[in-house]
Amino acid sequence: MKNIRKILLIITVLFYSVLSAEICRDKSGNVYVDSVKEAIKVLNANNPEDKTLVCNDIFYEDIKVESFARALGKNKTITKLDISGNYIDSREIHIIFEKLKNNKTLKKIDFSDDRIGFSVMDVLAKKLSENTIIEELDFSYNRLDAECAGIIANLLKNNKTLKKINLSDNKIGSEGLCALANFFLTNKTLEEFNLSYNCIEGKVIFVLTDVLAKNKFLKNLDLSYNFIGNECSCFIEMLKANKTLKVLNLSGNGMGDEGIYNILEGLNENKSLEELLFSNNKITNEGINALSGLLSKNQSLKKLDLSKNNFSDDWVSNLVIGLKENTILEVLNLSDNPIKTKDIYQLADLLKIDKKLKILDFSSTQIGDEELIILADSLKNNSSLEKLCVYYLAIKDEAKILNSFKNPKIVEGLKFISFD
Repeated sequence: MKNIRKILLIITVLFYSVLSAEICRDKSGNVYVDSVKEAIKVLNANNPEDKTLVCNDIFYEDIKVESFARALGKNKTITKLDISGNYIDSREIHIIFEKLKNNKTLKKIDFSDDRIGFSVMDVLAKKLSENTIIEELDFSYNRLDAECAGIIANLLKNNKTLKKINLSDNKIGSEGLCALANFFLTNKTLEEFNLSYNCIEGKVIFVLTDVLAKNKFLKNLDLSYNFIGNECSCFIEMLKANKTLKVLNLSGNGMGDEGIYNILEGLNENKSLEELLFSNNKITNEGINALSGLLSKNQSLKKLDLSKNNFSDDWVSNLVIGLKENTILEVLNLSDNPIKTKDIYQLADLLKIDKKLKILDFSSTQIGDEELIILADSLKNNSSLEKLCVYYLAIKDEAKILNSFKNPKIVEGLKFISFD
């Protein structure tokens, strides 16, 4: 009996060993490996269907990194490399980029959660300055501080290929922002810049907005979850002058009504911004009233995120006034806000006449079965709404609700959840 157990144990271990070493692929061209050996196998195969190589936490020995780098340099199909979670050091960076000199297809590299600090970033920046192929870099969840920001700024001043850089969840801070801002005066390629979760204070944000007023290339700016507060009047002139910015994320900055007033004043003359993310910003009904006025005449804003603002009574009726006059908004996120039955009736009236909204999010609100059935009735003649998000609602009869919708496929996230 003991021998049989041992044999079964050995078989189980061997089975999971083979399973863990298996190369996994999805329909999007992503390839997942859990060893350098498997990564090299993928790179050497040059399969035209393989586009993204994901190899998290696989580097343990320098010799393996060298073998990996050689294969990467010769590969002609992979366009994105995800080496996050590998805690890469300066020597490994040097090895990889030396071999990348011969690679003409790799456009994106994910360095997130690699414990990158000053010494590694110093080497990395020098190597990137010699590279003319890479377009996107992800440095999120690292150890980048103000000193590192200076290195990145020098890299970006004269870079002619990078289009997207993610610096979220680092320690850039206000001093680092001041170091970074000036590169926008000379850089002509960067289109997307993420500085979220970096402890940036509102008192220095003008340094960035001043240069962005003159910038003609940046399209997407993420400043969410910093410490901007209500010190944001500098956004007025930036939004008035800037003609290229399409997406602005200011969520989680505690900007309040004063913040929304400043943004709206700038947007009155702005005809390019298409997405405004203003979640979790302590807006009151007064701010909603001002926003409603803008929505009634704005001809560019296609996406608006107002989630997690904890509005008081009658905020929905004020918002609907502007939405009824709006002819352009396609995505509206109202999740995690107080929405009552009377509010649903007003939103239902809007949906009966609305011809442009495609996505509406009511997740994490107080609405239930009755309110969803009201919405379903209002959508019977609506052909524009493609997705109704209703995650985390206290509903009782999922089947009944779905049957009440003319097209149940638009309902996303509906599931019975017990809150007892």
